[in-house]
Amino acid sequence: MTKKNKSIQKYRNRIGEFAERVGVPVSTVNYYVKQGLIQPETTTPSGYRIFSEDGLRTISAIRELQTEYLPLEDRKSVV
Repeated sequence: MTKKNKSIQKYRNRIGEFAERVGVPVSTVNYYVKQGLIQPETTTPSGYRIFSEDGLRTISAIRELQTEYLPLEDRKSVV
C-alpha cells in the first residue's frame, strides 16, 4: 500500500464514518470518548479526530454488553 493510500485509509475513520461503521450516532461516540472508553488514534491538522480499528472493536464490545443489560460502569471494567 502506498503512502497516499494509507493516508486515505486513515482518514476514512473520521468520527462520522467511524460512527456509521459501528452503527451508532456520532453523539454516542462523543459520549464514549468523554467517558474514557475510547480515544481517537490521532487528530488531523484540521482538527478531525481519527479513530482506529481498535476503537471500532471496543465499541462493538460495549454494544454487545449493552444487550446483556450491563450498566456502563461495569462495561468500563470489561473493556
